[in-house]
Amino acid sequence: MYGPILVDIHSHNPVESENIFKVFNHRIGFDPETKAWQGYFSAGHHPWDVKNLDETKKNLKLLENMAASPKFIFIGETGLDRHRDANFEAQLVSFEAHLELAKQYKKPLILHAVKAHSDILHLLKKHHYRGILILHDFSGNTETVKQYQQYETYFSFGQSLFNPRPKLGEVFQSLSLDEIFLETDDQCHLTLGEIYQRASELRACSFDELKQTLWKNLQRVVLSGTGL
Repeated sequence: MYGPILVDIHSHNPVESENIFKVFNHRIGFDPETKAWQGYFSAGHHPWDVKNLDETKKNLKLLENMAASPKFIFIGETGLDRHRDANFEAQLVSFEAHLELAKQYKKPLILHAVKAHSDILHLLKKHHYRGILILHDFSGNTETVKQYQQYETYFSFGQSLFNPRPKLGEVFQSLSLDEIFLETDDQCHLTLGEIYQRASELRACSFDELKQTLWKNLQRVVLSGTGL
């Protein structure tokens, strides 16, 4: 049984850290298989890695084969990225398949969204999605926040808090702590503790209050069987 510790909701670093609950992200079709990782993980076919429909179908089958693992707690990161030079039609197919897998296995979705929030919101509605969403490295505005709040949504932040654009700062300040997660993502120059410290300063709350609240958020999100 864990106690209240720091939560790294999205990390590409497969190294365990003491007193941190890390959710390692496995990019199917991109990362080498990380057998050394024994902790909780998310897995998905990242929109940057989507090249064609045949490869997408193969990688989605790999994802489905992972679904039975009790350590597999989130599906993703998945989503849409109109900024990247990737096959957008194949991204759509991949994302819709991830949506259906999340519904089937009742797992939250970790979302990657770049210039595609309206597309994602449309597909969530089309698929009658009612599960949990975690928007990784969120950079949207307050209007986008309101649209996602139709769902049970959590907004995750990391290194962007150290040089936030004015609108992102406003968004971070406006959210309830009950809707927030923090992450290290793929960077290695900031520790999770430093990100927590920065977040607590921006929110004018104590480090311990932030730690306790985000731990409760994690418990809510993964209540279905990790024994937290």
